[in-house]
Amino acid sequence: MAIVYLAEDLKHHRQVALKVLRPELSAVIGAERFLREIRIAAKLNHPHILQLYDSGHAEGLLFYVMPYVEGESLRAHLEREKELGIDEAIQITQQVASALEYAHRQGIIHRDIKPENILLHEGEAMVTDFGIALALRVAGGERLTETGLSLGTPQYMSPEQATGERELDGRSDIYSLASVLYEMLAGEAPYTGPTVQAIIAKVLTEKAPDVRALRDSVPPHLGRAVAKALSKLPADRFHAAAEFSEALVRPGAAWAPEEVAAAPPGTTTAPVPVPAIKSRAQLTWPVVAILATIAAIWGWLRPTSTPAPPGVLARFVVTLPSSQQLAEAPGRFVAVSPDGSRLVYVGISPDGRQLYERALDQLSARPIPGTEGATNPFFSHDGQWVGFNVDAELKRVALTGGAALTVTDSTFVGGYWGADDVVTFTGRNPVGLYQIPASGGTPQLITTADTAQGEFEHAWPQLLPGGKALLFTSISRGPPRIGVASLETGEITYLAEGIQPRYVETGHLVFARAGGSLMAAPFDLDRLEMTGPAVQMLEGVGVGGSKADFDVSRNGTLVYLSRSADNRSLVLVDRQGQERLLTDEPRSYDGPRFSPDGNRIVYRVVGANFHIWVRHLQQGTSFRLTFDGANFYPEWTPDGTRVAFIRDRGAGPDLYWKAADGTGSAEPILTAAQAQWDITWMPDGNQLVFRQNDSATGRDLWTLRLDGDRTPEPLLTTRAEERAPRLSPDGRYLAYVSNESGRAEVYVRTFPDTSGKWQVSTDGGTEPLWAPSGRELFYRNADAVIAVAIQTQPGFRIGTEQTLFSGAYVPNPMHTNYDIHPDGEQFVMVRSAEGETRL
Repeated sequence: MAIVYLAEDLKHHRQVALKVLRPELSAVIGAERFLREIRIAAKLNHPHILQLYDSGHAEGLLFYVMPYVEGESLRAHLEREKELGIDEAIQITQQVASALEYAHRQGIIHRDIKPENILLHEGEAMVTDFGIALALRVAGGERLTETGLSLGTPQYMSPEQATGERELDGRSDIYSLASVLYEMLAGEAPYTGPTVQAIIAKVLTEKAPDVRALRDSVPPHLGRAVAKALSKLPADRFHAAAEFSEALVRPGAAWAPEEVAAAPPGTTTAPVPVPAIKSRAQLTWPVVAILATIAAIWGWLRPTSTPAPPGVLARFVVTLPSSQQLAEAPGRFVAVSPDGSRLVYVGISPDGRQLYERALDQLSARPIPGTEGATNPFFSHDGQWVGFNVDAELKRVALTGGAALTVTDSTFVGGYWGADDVVTFTGRNPVGLYQIPASGGTPQLITTADTAQGEFEHAWPQLLPGGKALLFTSISRGPPRIGVASLETGEITYLAEGIQPRYVETGHLVFARAGGSLMAAPFDLDRLEMTGPAVQMLEGVGVGGSKADFDVSRNGTLVYLSRSADNRSLVLVDRQGQERLLTDEPRSYDGPRFSPDGNRIVYRVVGANFHIWVRHLQQGTSFRLTFDGANFYPEWTPDGTRVAFIRDRGAGPDLYWKAADGTGSAEPILTAAQAQWDITWMPDGNQLVFRQNDSATGRDLWTLRLDGDRTPEPLLTTRAEERAPRLSPDGRYLAYVSNESGRAEVYVRTFPDTSGKWQVSTDGGTEPLWAPSGRELFYRNADAVIAVAIQTQPGFRIGTEQTLFSGAYVPNPMHTNYDIHPDGEQFVMVRSAEGETRL
């Protein structure tokens, strides 16, 4: 199909594989259509898919560019080894299956899975040429016959592909992958012959020999899985690559019902542990994995007074693709369904963040429509709905589909959806716990925070069995406490220091503590009190302020977020991508900004308290600037004397500032009913632009003058989402991100008159940033930092763009999470830790 060259990418100083289609092939297919179709494959981003860097045509030839992988193909590996070890064959197959599952969910079929298209690099399987076969077919049509090219390889073709069916689905790729696994186990493909015609005839008419007849050490369940995946009819195969992957390691997954009934005595169909597979996605950022502890609660907490066999503890890791990673967001990130089979988590989307649903037996998640901007997910009691928070609104959405519905527009933190179809949540005016029917209505006040005693909030409620009492977290100036409120008497009792208590049916409370420990203590439902000491079950659970990132299902599935974000670092990166470590202390850095003179950096530390710090670059020393509330998104004032930031003290995010040397107290710039975020300053320091979250219009941009009565005025309040505002150095232009086109793009408008408008990015863009000269605008696309030339005289013009560098730098679709030095040559970036976030 192509000649492959090892080439040098002069722009990025890296070696690449340059694939040039055969001249006769290029001559008969439509170049424009081929390049248009191949762009679909370029959007695939998965640790076991070899990424498509670029494509194009030159002098009548079509080419595409992929990473150069040092290693060998599976074909070369098989030619040397003939048969592979069973564990190695399963590992390679599962890694390829995870890539197929991801691609199939994007609607992309490979069509040519074979050992030549599976590369092995440092023990990892990488699938190459994704979508190329389809792009050729679509672009070339019937003219492909002129080239003699066969789209697919006979030994690995599914029967439907061999008969020339144009509409294939993922089951065709599963068949091909099973053929590859067969060869890894048996040393030859399931069908061989002297000619292409002979092989295809066998594919269509003969049943593949049992792989165990060629290698008797293959376990019976593995042989059944291969046989099922090689079924002639697609309907008889596994319906998803994830199912095939599971059947390779779980006896019984490939049994037909009649086979289970006829299984000989003593044959097990119970799950067995999945072999550990080190995934490349676990070694690079952005990394999100799920540690799901199945039935662990029962094993840890079984009452000692009732002797019984120990509970089964199974722990496993499910890797989330980088396109479905966890989003940075206030509030809680994850919820587990009542039956323990599914997760809902807050993930990154092109428009910021939204909820994703992930079945534990699947390799990929699906975005839940209508949940853009969501946080704090929780399941309904029957597991069919998910409640969540978007700014000041409490919403619900059915997992089977349909529009998201508003339950109430009262500000809330953390919800619990009980068996009586009533939702308990945190409300305001007064601050306390409220209840409301899930269908909507008037919230009823249940508890009231004792503000006279320093309580800010009652949060993260759970209705206890019997419906007579509520568990909750009391948030105050001191450590958070576990509270229990009797709904019969109204009496509140505080049990212990802790965060987010959850009652489990063994008669225990499970809760977190500020250091990240997950604790358990026996609890008496009748007396509403703890009857014994708390013991530590786990450590390293993600804890931030008053919330902890874990959830427990009714059947004992514990899901928790384990963060290693404390290993992030601040680095200086030049325009060629060369790094220099800026901080020698790994911490959970976020939102760095250079001071106007370039001698200091202000940043936020994500953790238990969300505070802002200032670092002197020459001295190499840091000091903490804030000591109250949760603080976000620091920005220097233009004269460098103060730092403005967002502060949430329990009543919602507002604008504050404080002297940059740390003296004095933080003072409010603007407090309002709506949530305030992102700040950018006019050069004179008398005016700023900020983002405000509105329940009707979503994320909007507003402006505020400080030399008047400080009345905010709307700037951009459209039905689209506007965010990440950045004013140009001369104050004449405003860059921002909007999803008005259907995805996040970077735009520029004139300021303060916003009538002039230009779209800067064309293939997705976030996190805009002006160069100090005003002659460049930077933005991020995936992990790349892109520079766009800008002219402002005689009018505004967008020039050429180039990718400066890319790397494992922490993104924030809602806010520009990097900065450029006043010299215009160095960027401060937040480098992520390896294996940064694990759920």
